[in-house]
Amino acid sequence: MNSNNEIKLKQLKENYENALKELSEFIESGKTYKDMTIPDFKEQVRLFWERSDLWKQALEQGIYSKEKLDEDFKLLKMHAKRLLL
Repeated sequence: MNSNNEIKLKQLKENYENALKELSEFIESGKTYKDMTIPDFKEQVRLFWERSDLWKQALEQGIYSKEKLDEDFKLLKMHAKRLLL
């Protein structure tokens, strides 16, 4: 049972790291909603919620320090701003 929990935490950590990498790439691209087609915008909104959920799970599971999660939350806020500005 314990190893099953370890596998889930490892998968969460991998998913979280991949999501943050993709988020950083999006932010570095400088795109805003004005640069996107409607399907691209919808996909970015879906990804925003997916990434937010991963952040919440990481917080609840305590897999990262509060400082790291605070820094990562700033990226999520920046993503939201890009979708609104």
